[in-house]
Amino acid sequence: GVLVEDNVSFDSYGHCYILEDGGEVDNTFQNNLGARTRSQGIGIGSTDNLSSTIWITNTNNHFIDNVCAGSETNGIWFELRAIRGDSAGLPEYKGMDPPQLSVYTFRGNTAHSNIKGITTYAPGYCPQTKALFEGISSYHNVRGLMLHGTCRVRVKDAFFGLNNDGVLYFGNWLYSTIEDSTFVGKCGQFGIRLSLEPRYSQIRVYSTSFEGYSGACGGSALAITSIQPRGIFDMPILSNLTFDSNDANAIAINSPFKDRNICIEDRDGRMNPSGSPGFYVNGAAAGMTTFIDSGLCSPASDHGLFCENTCLRRTIVDTGCCTNMHFPVFDFQMVVTSKTDPNKSFTYDKYVNRPAINGWYGAYKFDVVLPLDEYSVYFLRVRDGKVMIPHFRLTFNNFQDEPSSCDYITEASIDFVCPQDYVLKADGVTCGLDTPSPTSS
Repeated sequence: GVLVEDNVSFDSYGHCYILEDGGEVDNTFQNNLGARTRSQGIGIGSTDNLSSTIWITNTNNHFIDNVCAGSETNGIWFELRAIRGDSAGLPEYKGMDPPQLSVYTFRGNTAHSNIKGITTYAPGYCPQTKALFEGISSYHNVRGLMLHGTCRVRVKDAFFGLNNDGVLYFGNWLYSTIEDSTFVGKCGQFGIRLSLEPRYSQIRVYSTSFEGYSGACGGSALAITSIQPRGIFDMPILSNLTFDSNDANAIAINSPFKDRNICIEDRDGRMNPSGSPGFYVNGAAAGMTTFIDSGLCSPASDHGLFCENTCLRRTIVDTGCCTNMHFPVFDFQMVVTSKTDPNKSFTYDKYVNRPAINGWYGAYKFDVVLPLDEYSVYFLRVRDGKVMIPHFRLTFNNFQDEPSSCDYITEASIDFVCPQDYVLKADGVTCGLDTPSPTSS
């Protein structure tokens, strides 16, 4: 391999330090500086109009202690497509797929004052084994690190400072992690902005600190973004996070996610001004807020609430049905009522998901988040309004830990039963009015 070391590039056009065709392996780029990399205004059949100081087309190489400053587009771009150019037809590259290759070394690299500091998109990066981004620094960028169409990236011992978005995370294939890292921001900036992702691709953040973020002017350490939200989703895993102050709410929900059950636990009160444990919730999800004591909740962001001393748990009720190329006709609605306060009742529709993979709609399940209480549940058949207790399966979300700061609902908290004045008929699924039998005179 080739060693590219101790070089300086200034005021260059197009990509600067590059791997041209994507077949180049076993090379080392170390201790290089690239400053003020400009986008090429003339199309030359490549992506030089989206300039990158370091342009990575194959990760089977070493990138150590390089500095990328002031690019008009990207500091470091993992543009991992198929082998291209003159190398595409060479037999030694047959079967090589750059987006799935491991990274040999990516350590100590710095990106600052770029539009995007470090990005894996487009088209994305999904190696077969975890790719370690170690000791990176990304500061004064619009976006410090953008992970999209990506999986199995492990960011460790990183520094993100004064970026509009420290990390932007959305539309990924499998989960990535951020560990033992530091985020520093100021008013109006975000540490990590993440989208609604399913359990297998949602971000996980461990042992990481956040400093300087303030919700008073629109920013926050963590924020839920509406960029490409998935129909089926789970919350991020957050563990051992620290904040320099709890004067501001650490989590923001800044988009109106109607009926989406967003709920993130603050286990020890370090993420909110009250200092009490509780949950951040989506204020636009009436099926969730109906059952929460409103006196315990206060505004935490444009569309988010923090509900102190509240314990929530997510449960899924599956009655089967319905998949369709067109918007499905629901089989049932589900009516949930608090036994301790019958005025708290909500009628749920099934959550509709349309995966981008095949375009089919799916409406199998009811997605419900409830605080500790006792509940009665029955169903309404959509086509005729009949009250029923159909065959169903009740499960609790197994992606997140059970709430740790409080007591929570269990299967025993939910009673599937015909409503008052109804009885279960002989068919075992239909509820009918309990009318007395006529008596003969």
